[in-house]
Amino acid sequence: MSKQLRILAPEINIEKRNSYAYPNYRLDRIPQQANGDTVTLLAAGGNNSLFEIPAVVGNMNRSILAFDMNITAQAADNVNAFRHLIPQIRHIQYYNRNNVMLADITDFDRFSKIILASDSTLEDLLTNSGEYPLVRSNALRNNVNAERPISADASLHYTEQMYVQNAGDNVAITVRYRIPMGIFKNTFFALNQDIYFGDITYLRIYYQSAGNVGFDSDDAAYTNPGALVGPITLTNLQFYHAVETNEAMIATIKSTFVNTGLSYLIDWVHVDNTSLTGTSQSFYVKYGRTHGRTLKRIYWCQTPTAPATPNLLYETAIGDGVNIVSFYTRLDGQRIIQYDIQCTEANGNQDYMLMKDKMKGNSYQNIDIYKYNWFWCESFDGLKLIEHEDTLETGLSLDVEKKYDVDLRTANTPFTYYIFAVTQKELLIGPMGITVT
Repeated sequence: MSKQLRILAPEINIEKRNSYAYPNYRLDRIPQQANGDTVTLLAAGGNNSLFEIPAVVGNMNRSILAFDMNITAQAADNVNAFRHLIPQIRHIQYYNRNNVMLADITDFDRFSKIILASDSTLEDLLTNSGEYPLVRSNALRNNVNAERPISADASLHYTEQMYVQNAGDNVAITVRYRIPMGIFKNTFFALNQDIYFGDITYLRIYYQSAGNVGFDSDDAAYTNPGALVGPITLTNLQFYHAVETNEAMIATIKSTFVNTGLSYLIDWVHVDNTSLTGTSQSFYVKYGRTHGRTLKRIYWCQTPTAPATPNLLYETAIGDGVNIVSFYTRLDGQRIIQYDIQCTEANGNQDYMLMKDKMKGNSYQNIDIYKYNWFWCESFDGLKLIEHEDTLETGLSLDVEKKYDVDLRTANTPFTYYIFAVTQKELLIGPMGITVT
């Protein structure tokens, strides 16, 4: 007689099983420390919100920043709100009671312009709800919901990102944001691990100038774009902290905190910007051990120093070698690519050719979308841009200082370059406090 295999349903199988501790979160609502749930954006910007995070086991990646942006109706004009970045935020910080910084990112609106699209997957773009900052247009390419800020059609029907949200003459507009902190890749906010500080910590957000959130126009084709007239307010402003509820995980993390201390690898963003003129433009940055343990990535882009109209404020398009004709980069004096990278169709669009593999799987679905949202990235971590590993030590050692140079041939236009370097640091947390090295 053949031997039969007996399988018991899990409900009646009383054999001992290995236990598995899994995370489970609730979202605790945390208001800003003053002014209720409302912020009015100022002409010069710079006002801020402070959120006090309790001493609990939580996960910043799973937490959510929520607000509704309200732009008042413009007299006899359309209202247009930028949707392809987070223009409301100029500077974001996260730190403890002793001002030990875990994140300190200036030019955050510019940073979000690159990272939201470059490091998010195409699936993210196609499935995100309208409350996310990165959403598909879901419209024909020549529809107002797909139009680019330069008053040009999108490249793709339906699946390209939305750049601008429009409302007609004398109509106010409200844009609802529910932003998972995990979308801020390459930062502490994207660390998808439970963490416990043993004390309160603080999230501080400095707001951008009111005029940066959008522009007005005569019509939906963005004729005669001009500055918005306020007030522009953020309402229903809350931070929702993802708090761990699994008692086994809480006990383990708190025990480790007391006995040996907690250790994490975290990403840190260093920000530089420089304004240049002429047809030959160049800049350099240096990174050493004070910046982190390793250098993982360097993102940079160019934008007009003095845009002619407010709809061009965040433009990084280079066209067919119009704004940037060619460039080359060096690390410690040695060319990273051994030839000048040509940015024209006639010379093979080498910029896109070299970036295409790094961008595989992200939201830039073709060369036209990339050229319009142009940026460059040196990736020293061996990963594609959408790939991020919290527990892997990667990148170039910064025990010896690294110098990165960029030399460009450009249009004879003043450009400002924004450089975002991602380094890796070690975060140690214990009863004696926090250190970041």
